[in-house]
Amino acid sequence: MKTSFLIVLGIALGFGIIGYFVFKETEKISQSSQHKNEAVLLHRLELLPDVPDALKTTDVAQDGRLLYLTSCERCHGTQAQGGGKGHEKGPNLTDNYWLHGNGDFNSIKLIIMDGLEGTAMPGWKNRLQDDDIAKIAVYIRLLQGTTPPNAALPQGRKID
Repeated sequence: MKTSFLIVLGIALGFGIIGYFVFKETEKISQSSQHKNEAVLLHRLELLPDVPDALKTTDVAQDGRLLYLTSCERCHGTQAQGGGKGHEKGPNLTDNYWLHGNGDFNSIKLIIMDGLEGTAMPGWKNRLQDDDIAKIAVYIRLLQGTTPPNAALPQGRKID
């Protein structure tokens, strides 16, 4: 009986030790993948000449994503593909077609701040801080040129 207990205990400890090392390897791979994703994100930020250098950080982009999801997703969709979930169907923000402004950082920021009269787009300057609005604008700029599934058809004029 004592021998059986020791064998079971040895097997359990062995699996525990193996599990620990497998977990650590998985954690290393996950961190490596995260570093690659951050490097890609930083590279994409560097390619946006209209975005102020101080806003070209992964933290700004990640904060912008969270703010976008809580403030913009309802009308513009999870991936800014347009259509949204609510009764207001915002346009696709990922393509090169714009109904208002020219799709650059400043025009996006102004539209978010002031809204668009005669449309369902509200102004957010009384609901969000200026730096939060800037973070959302950075995130939207990062999404431009992506091709999310089920994207709304282009609207407005093409911006090159």
